[in-house]
Formats: sequence, structure tokens, C-alpha cells
Amino acid sequence: MPIGWKLCVLCGARVEYFVAQAPDRQAAIAAVRRRRGMTDATIFVTSDGPCDDLTWLVFADTSKASPDDIAEPGQARPFEGERCTVEGRSIVILESQDS
Repeated sequence: MPIGWKLCVLCGARVEYFVAQAPDRQAAIAAVRRRRGMTDATIFVTSDGPCDDLTWLVFADTSKASPDDIAEPGQARPFEGERCTVEGRSIVILESQDS
């Protein structure tokens, strides 16, 4: 049965994060490579195990205007979607939370 794995993808100057549904780590990495066409990317599995029960929150996105750029502790907004694109000269910090 497929489970969710968190992956960090480094492709040139881009850094992207994904959750891939796969039975194991190697299959998750292969799925991201195939789906995104990232044959030259460096891909890390960033979780020690499955992450089906995690919710993602955006703690900081420095491309946003203040006061929307950095959340107060405990006030991070939900991240929607399966992909996070970081604007140039910006930082995005995502945090995971048990569902």
C-alpha cells in the first residue's frame, strides 16, 4: 500500500518540496524524478518514515509584505497545494504538524 514520503528536490537554483505516494523511499524518489522530469536533480527524503498524517503550515515567506511575511509563534497559516515555489531572494519556511 502506498504511503506519503516527504522529499526535498534540489534542481539547479530551485528547491522544491513534495509528498510522494509510494511503498518505499526509492520508489518515492523514482516517482518524483519521472513525474517532474528531474533526471539531474538531487533528491532527499526528509522524513524518517511515512507522513500521511502531517499537515503543512507556512511559517515564513519573505516574498510577502509585512506583516504577512513571518507568522507569530503558533499562528502559521495552512499550506495548500502539493508544491511550494520560492520567489527569488526569498525564503519560505514550512513546518509540519500532526493532523
